Amino acid sequence: MSVHQPQAPQQNTGEAPESAYLRYLPSIFQQDPFLQRFLLIFESVLRPLERTVDNLSLYTEPELAPESFVPWLAHWVSIALDSAWPIDRQRALIANAVEIYRWRGTRYGLKLHLWAYSGVEPLIQEYQGGFVLGRDNALGWTTQVLRSQANSLLFIVTVPTTNLRSLDPQVLRSIIEEDKPAHATYRLRVVRARVAAVAHRPPIAPPPQRNHI
Repeated sequence: MSVHQPQAPQQNTGEAPESAYLRYLPSIFQQDPFLQRFLLIFESVLRPLERTVDNLSLYTEPELAPESFVPWLAHWVSIALDSAWPIDRQRALIANAVEIYRWRGTRYGLKLHLWAYSGVEPLIQEYQGGFVLGRDNALGWTTQVLRSQANSLLFIVTVPTTNLRSLDPQVLRSIIEEDKPAHATYRLRVVRARVAAVAHRPPIAPPPQRNHI
């Protein structure tokens, strides 16, 4: 017959948790038991705040900030966000807002603003005589065979996309109206394109000198 022996209670060493703040005190105070317990009170309050400050970049980077924080970041760069924009395009607009302001009224600035909304690099074609192909002149998108009078104040914006329903022409027009020079006129074309033909990267860096549309 076995007799159950009661277990002896675990002895409490009496050692209190040590505050990390003790290392900021002179060594003579670091051995004080009262200070160890007293500093834990402040540490329990300040630690969460310290973690927030340590991760501040997660709140100030448009690509990383929580979605609920994005409208607050927009106020930093004086942008009124359109809730109809997908959240990833709102982030792109905030991230490029300063550059868009800097180059407003130029081909590059308009391209960057349109890219922020559409996610694709648009083609901006100024009037040129004759049949021209180049970076902003794509066969089947911006070329047509007809006779037209020369208009040096006219430019044509072509936005290629794989899904025509993903873009709102009214939003595109509002962007162009906001960024274009007051004296210029434009035409907008949204065309369907193959995936391989659409450039999703941001527009190339601006030229050394600002060239207006």
